[in-house]
Amino acid sequence: MKAEDILADNENFVALANGGKIRKGSMAAFIANIEIIDNQPMGSLKYQEVVADLKTLLPVCESGLLKHFEVKSPRVRNIIETYGSNSRD
Repeated sequence: MKAEDILADNENFVALANGGKIRKGSMAAFIANIEIIDNQPMGSLKYQEVVADLKTLLPVCESGLLKHFEVKSPRVRNIIETYGSNSRD
């Protein structure tokens, strides 16, 4: 399947099987944020901003991407375990 088979250029959202929807670029943003998190000092302002962005994307990523792929980054796995839907909040 090609990207254009999922979402045409003029569309911004795709429906998920669970009834939710995901905005175009959300998965790419999630992956880009992982790269930034792994390469920034944990106390830096940029790190904190990107962690906040990643936490915002978690619900949609858990309903799609994270059901099929395992995150290798220990930092990001910790964020997912702490703030994801399976956390003990």
